[in-house]
Amino acid sequence: MAHLPTRTVDQHDDYFGTSVADPYRWLENSDDPEVREWLQAQGAATRSYLDGLPGRDAVSAALRRAVGLPRSGLPVHRGRAWFRTHNDGVQQQDVVLVSDQPFDRAR
Repeated sequence: MAHLPTRTVDQHDDYFGTSVADPYRWLENSDDPEVREWLQAQGAATRSYLDGLPGRDAVSAALRRAVGLPRSGLPVHRGRAWFRTHNDGVQQQDVVLVSDQPFDRAR
């Protein structure tokens, strides 16, 4: 992967008498056309590198299978109820379940 140089700036902040350099502060402005151009170049360089890795398709398939498995978090007791997270493997995010006992049928 080709090295993409990143511009730096002379930015220092003073925190209670300690000077802290922040040479990449300019990258925090996502509305700046220069930042958008930099992000696109970094993304293209990264994609080029990742796409060329041997075994990438097999690893990607294994990760997709793993993420698609059902999963549950450990029960946590709060007050008179037990809470845990659960995902059936196709949900975009975990849901919170509550039950009267740690492993009872939850709602």
